[in-house]
Amino acid sequence: MICRDTVTWNLIISGFSHHGLGEDALYMFQDMLAAKEQPSYVTFIGVLLACGHLGRIEEGFYYLQHLMRDFGLEPGLEHYTCVVGL
Repeated sequence: MICRDTVTWNLIISGFSHHGLGEDALYMFQDMLAAKEQPSYVTFIGVLLACGHLGRIEEGFYYLQHLMRDFGLEPGLEHYTCVVGL
């Protein structure tokens, strides 16, 4: 049985994002949410980076709001740096 925690999900999402596989990163993020795993500050860096690589500006801003509204996380410099890349 495969057991993934937040760190594992973050590694997968960030790995895909950093290697230009944005679609895969976003699919993994959806799988993470479906598995009821709580995204972290680091998770959203990978998600925003994936949106930037794919040119999905509106989706990137949606995830930035999602991070604050639904998960109570405050965006940091890393998140805003990704937003500049959108």
